[in-house]
Amino acid sequence: MQVAEDTAALRPATGLDAGARQLILQVAFELGASPSQILGVFFRDRFGSYEDYFAALNGLADEGSIWHLKRQVDSAGIDAQFPATLGPSISPDDARALRLLMLMPARDFRTAISDLVPLYERASEPADRITNICRARGIPYEFDHTHGFQFTGDAEVEARAIRPALSAISDARFAGGVKSNFDSAREELAEGTPAALSKCVHQAACAVESAMKVVLDHRKVAYDEHATAQPLFDALVGDGIPRHMEKIVLSAMTPRNRRGGHGPGAVPHDVSEQEAQTVLASSAVAIAYLHTLLP
Repeated sequence: MQVAEDTAALRPATGLDAGARQLILQVAFELGASPSQILGVFFRDRFGSYEDYFAALNGLADEGSIWHLKRQVDSAGIDAQFPATLGPSISPDDARALRLLMLMPARDFRTAISDLVPLYERASEPADRITNICRARGIPYEFDHTHGFQFTGDAEVEARAIRPALSAISDARFAGGVKSNFDSAREELAEGTPAALSKCVHQAACAVESAMKVVLDHRKVAYDEHATAQPLFDALVGDGIPRHMEKIVLSAMTPRNRRGGHGPGAVPHDVSEQEAQTVLASSAVAIAYLHTLLP
């Protein structure tokens, strides 16, 4: 008899919504961490206080949303100090920390959990559970107990782009600049700050350029060490690679040049998380293809 899929499997992707955060925080609580301890690990060497954190959000979010966040955090502390019910008690400090963890930007929540889990000896078990939570809720990340959240894309992107690219960079011939650039792009995406997203786009494109150079080296095709992406691809075409693959191989270059590769001038680069995810996925496809060209 065929077992019917449960509701969780049929639900649309939720992202890091309240339910997903509750599940991930429960993993942290079972390790023995309190909300205050989780937030303390996140704040350490970054922020001196709640007010310092809120000040850092200025320019990254509108004033209204920051004001609402501060009000929510303060209200949580007051409610814990003067509980209206006889339910389980929580200290004001933990209540404030928990409310902030539930409402902070997703990039900061990922960083808080990524910093916390490696502090515990049995880190691999919670890492596996967090990865399972991400898969169950359609969150496009997996969790590694050493590097924290790593972008995988949705199920289709993971299967057709990210996994083949990870397999390609495990090849010793791609283990230098290609792997370094691609791993860096994934880490910058997970960090998720405006500066990191711009770096993600830059590193993703650099990974493709590095891959083209490796392929040219192993096919013994001469090229200028300082060549940019287009001349590198042209050199590949000269060695018999079909021209019609150009847009696929070079797909990350235009976003890199416009969003992450050159100085922005008076206006800083503004790269959305969706743009960075797309550029990283496109670079993964290019790397997987370039790997097939190695002799």
